[in-house]
Amino acid sequence: MADIEHRIARSEHADRTRNTIELYPGPRFAILELLDDRDSQYFRNFLRKRGWAEITPDEPKKKKTYYWTRPEQTELQEYHSTAPEWFYLSGHFARTTDIGMLKAEKKSLNVLPAGFFNEPFHKKEWLSAWTKEQKGSLFLQAETLTAEGATAYRKFIDQHWIPAKSSVTSIDAAQRSAAIADLARIWEDPVSDRTVGDTNAPALRGALFGTSWPTVKVVLLVGCNTLTFPKTVFSDAFPNAVVLGYTSKNPANGTPHIARFLKYAFKDIHDPRDPRLQDKDHIAQAWIDVYRKTRMRKSERMIYMMPDGNVFGVAPDGKTVEKAGTREQTIGRKDKTQHFRAVDDFFGIFNPPS
Repeated sequence: MADIEHRIARSEHADRTRNTIELYPGPRFAILELLDDRDSQYFRNFLRKRGWAEITPDEPKKKKTYYWTRPEQTELQEYHSTAPEWFYLSGHFARTTDIGMLKAEKKSLNVLPAGFFNEPFHKKEWLSAWTKEQKGSLFLQAETLTAEGATAYRKFIDQHWIPAKSSVTSIDAAQRSAAIADLARIWEDPVSDRTVGDTNAPALRGALFGTSWPTVKVVLLVGCNTLTFPKTVFSDAFPNAVVLGYTSKNPANGTPHIARFLKYAFKDIHDPRDPRLQDKDHIAQAWIDVYRKTRMRKSERMIYMMPDGNVFGVAPDGKTVEKAGTREQTIGRKDKTQHFRAVDDFFGIFNPPS
């Protein structure tokens, strides 16, 4: 057989290009930190030591956290050009401020979806992020309303609105009920500029959801209540990811949970390219094992959502996993026996009571 000649083409040094084929690219991660950066710094250092590459955009990486600083919109949009395998998002996560009382049940009415906040924002009603009092704060919309849900929301408010005892006027001087239609439009579309009263709600709030990251296999939502509410927006943004989060509050310092999770996820794994680190079942088990193996404080609140939209958590026996609901449902808090429950009789997002 005749010898086969092989040639390798090389770029000129001044060309600054690389004619190489990376057959086994190393795993990559990105971080967006809106609050205390202790947990994300631990996460960052752990993965770097194990050969992972950080592809967080330069400005967020330099700042480490947007605790007191509101980013320029372009800073968050730079995430759109990243293609990490793991994505870490940390901050407060909660409903908007109560907007009245439900007549029938006489309890707080939290009918809008929820979002990620940094600390200054957490201390004010969410639209005040764009007022004089809270110029430096940030809100990221993390849920959305369908058109059907927004119609139901407006109808619900028309039927059940009761003015709160203490008036909140961060939207404008008018009664908040007058802004319901505008509020619904804000939650329908997180990636467009909107105005409520005299307050601007720029598209910055939806910067994470103007694209899709099919490369992401793991999303860590580090904050309170991160998987308590519907996750349709996250399913669109991260269609192939298992989403890790909490129901109810997480510890003030989440680092011990993150450290234990990483220990279980990387147990007996020495190659950073090990496929188990991208396997949703392996990752989900490592997340839940923080409770099942160590019973750390508040770790029974750790739950996860698979790419198919089903949400799971630790069963009352502490050993098995049970379905908590789907991404379209409002996932209720645990009761005293640690059962998850779907709150179908509460408006939440989609179905107003008759």
